[in-house]
Amino acid sequence: MSVPATSLWFSFYIISKLKPVAVLTLQPNWTQIFTGESITLRCDIQGGGDTDWEYDFYNKGQSVYCDTKSEYTISPAYTSHSGEYRCIKKHRSLQIGRVFQESVQLIQTLLISGAIIILKIVSPQEPLYTGDSVTLQCNIPEYTDWTYVWYRDNQHLPSQTSKTFTISVPDQTGQYQCQGKRTGRPKSSYISLHHPINATGTPLAPPQSQFLVLCIPPELPLACSPSPPLACTPSPPLACTPSPPLACTPV
Repeated sequence: MSVPATSLWFSFYIISKLKPVAVLTLQPNWTQIFTGESITLRCDIQGGGDTDWEYDFYNKGQSVYCDTKSEYTISPAYTSHSGEYRCIKKHRSLQIGRVFQESVQLIQTLLISGAIIILKIVSPQEPLYTGDSVTLQCNIPEYTDWTYVWYRDNQHLPSQTSKTFTISVPDQTGQYQCQGKRTGRPKSSYISLHHPINATGTPLAPPQSQFLVLCIPPELPLACSPSPPLACTPSPPLACTPSPPLACTPV
C-alpha cells in the first residue's frame, strides 16, 4: 500500500520542527583563557521552549555536564579543562514519546594556559651548610607587575611578597614554592615546583699551612761549671723571640 506524498511531507515537517538550530558560545568570549579564570559555555537553542530540552556537554568524548540548564560553568579553569567541547541537545517530545537527540556536532575549542614560573637559589651555590643565608628568587618571564606569594611546606608566608626571599639555614629549612599574582589578565601564574632547602652539615675548615720555625741565635759565650758532670748553658739564656730579623723557613 502506497503512502500519499502529502503524508510523507507532513511527517518530515513535524520532525524538522523538533530540530531547531543550536549555537555553542563562550562567555566571556576570550580568545585566550588563563588558569584560575571563570568561563561559561552556553548552548543556545533558537526555537523551542527551554523546558523541552536537556543539555549534555562533552569534552574529549566524555560527558562533563548534563542538566536542563543550558549553561556549563568552569571555575576555576585549569589546563586539564582544555579541549574540544560539544553540546548535545535532547528534546523530550510528548508526541513521539521518546528522547530525541540532535545529531549536529557543535564544537567550541578551549585552550587554557598560564604564566610559567621558575624558583631557584640565587646564592650561595649548593650544597648548603649550617649558618648559610640563602636567597631564593622567583622568575616569571611573561607579563609584568607581579606580586609574589611564597609557601613553605605548603603553608602561606603572608609577610613575603617580593621577588626574592632570604632565609637562614637550618632555622628555615623546608620545601619552598612561589606564585605570581597581578590585577590584569592573567591574574595568576602557575605555582612553582617544590624546591627543598636543607643543610648538609657544617663546612670543613680550610687546611692551614704548617711551618717549622727555625730560630738562629747569635753567638753567645758559654758558662761552664768545672765540677763534673760538665754543664754548659748560654750566657745570657737563649731567647727565641720575633725580634727582627726573624728567620722562619717553611718545612
